[in-house]
Amino acid sequence: MISEEKQNQIEGMIENGMSAEDVSNKLKVAIQTARRYIRLVKNRNKEPKRAPKILLFDIETAMMSIWVWGILYKQKPQNHQIIEDWFCLSWAGKWLFDDEIMSDIVTPEEALKRDDNRIMGSMWKLIDEADIVIGHNCVEESTPILTTNLKWIPAGKLKVGDSLVGFTENKSRNTPRQIRESIVTHHSIERRKCMKVTFSNGDEVITTPEHPWLKLAPKGRDYRWCETKNLKVGQRVNKFMKPWKEDTSFEGRFSSTETITKIEHVGEKKVAVMGTSTKTYFAAGYPMHNSKKFDHRKVNARFIKYGFNPPTPYRIIDTIKVAKKHFAFTSYSLDYLCEYFNIRRKLPTDYNLWKKCLQGDAESLKYMQDYNKQDILSLEDLFLKLRPYLTSVPNLGLYINNDDGKMCPICSSEDIIKEGIYTTSVSVFQSYRCLNCGGISRGRNNLLNKEKMKNLLVPTAR
Repeated sequence: MISEEKQNQIEGMIENGMSAEDVSNKLKVAIQTARRYIRLVKNRNKEPKRAPKILLFDIETAMMSIWVWGILYKQKPQNHQIIEDWFCLSWAGKWLFDDEIMSDIVTPEEALKRDDNRIMGSMWKLIDEADIVIGHNCVEESTPILTTNLKWIPAGKLKVGDSLVGFTENKSRNTPRQIRESIVTHHSIERRKCMKVTFSNGDEVITTPEHPWLKLAPKGRDYRWCETKNLKVGQRVNKFMKPWKEDTSFEGRFSSTETITKIEHVGEKKVAVMGTSTKTYFAAGYPMHNSKKFDHRKVNARFIKYGFNPPTPYRIIDTIKVAKKHFAFTSYSLDYLCEYFNIRRKLPTDYNLWKKCLQGDAESLKYMQDYNKQDILSLEDLFLKLRPYLTSVPNLGLYINNDDGKMCPICSSEDIIKEGIYTTSVSVFQSYRCLNCGGISRGRNNLLNKEKMKNLLVPTAR
């Protein structure tokens, strides 16, 4: 901020017809600073601009209860077998850059009744205020998945609550990954574009292009996560075990390193979209990963159940989609990215926490709320780290009445400078660098004159 005296001095300069360059020389400040001072003086008597309300938001949900006969190797649960549906345990949110974290969680009595009506009401009020909400993979349905009772179950036959053999998602330095129980927290069958990976031992595994594999690094013994679409022929993937038919047979259980011999697109297929408590599992003997993402459809499902009207329209920024679009990280989980950037980390949890919450344990519910709140802080840090790379996101300039100058569409700062040009096949635009967030934007006026446009040729379509 500048003093009232200096603001009056600058106002006099403007009235005397002095340019931004004149103000810069008179005050001995940079030209960008002088322009910012001039905008401040021009706008000080106007009504303050309403900045868009940007909400960082996350929910935690409870597991479903399903009654079945047997281990469901050749069964699929029917609707009448769903005894208790999922519900929302807690939510947490904060306005971007605000210190206060808002949250709500079911009481022990509500947890026992699986009643989230009250907290959905408080959630609805918050989302209804927001202009923008920021919230943070799959194998072919016949792919065998290893359960903790040592049965290989087709991915399409699994259900929420099933217990799988998983492992720690990311290892610490000098500490190997450990085998862990992994509970299925989400499961659905969808049709998606798929790729088939063929190995030197003849194995063929079909997954979506975004599905992460644990592949061996080119040198050494370290393992790294890599999406199917980024795998290369000749790379090595460790096969930890060979699937068997009966849990009483130990024949063929071994660890081997297989080389990728072929990768090809196989069109759309039915895939099992899964979420697990450890984000890991074994499919066809290979270590696999699933990614968690915030789904606003779950929130809407609870809203309509309790008769809430739709919240006023808001835009969504998904940090996982931003990260996957622009970067080849080893993993895209919130916890891994926080560790990668050395920002605030998630609190540790395990399956027992969700179990105790459903039993109405007050201490566990309190920890769940703290866990949910910490996720919001981690999400904010990650969003600000990724923000300069945002592209197909809401234009903040649409939310602010700014007739006096240009502003950054990513962070709404007016501290921008011209830097380079942006070209399409038929147009040239001025590009701008934001000195606040570092993001790049472009103008909307074509810099080419009519004569140049008239004589410009374009490549053929094929």
